Amino acid sequence: MVTVQFLQKETTLTYIDVHAATYREELVQLTEQGFVVSGKPVTAETIKECLAEYKNRDEVTVKEYAILSVVCALFSVA
Repeated sequence: MVTVQFLQKETTLTYIDVHAATYREELVQLTEQGFVVSGKPVTAETIKECLAEYKNRDEVTVKEYAILSVVCALFSVA
C-alpha cells in the first residue's frame, strides 16, 4: 500500500509519499513554491490507483457543491 498527499498549484498537480523519509522537507519546498495541500492523503495499492481515487473524490465534491448551489438558489439561501 502507498499513501500520498496531493498538492496543487493552478493546473499543476503533484504528490508526495507520506511515508518517505523526506516527506516534511518536500512538503516545505513545494509550499514555498506556491503549492497547496489538496485534500486528505489517499491510500491505495499503487500511485495510479491513488490518483484515480483523488480524481473521483474531486469529481464527487464538485457535484455535491453544484447540488448545494442549486438548492440554495431555490430557497434563496445566501
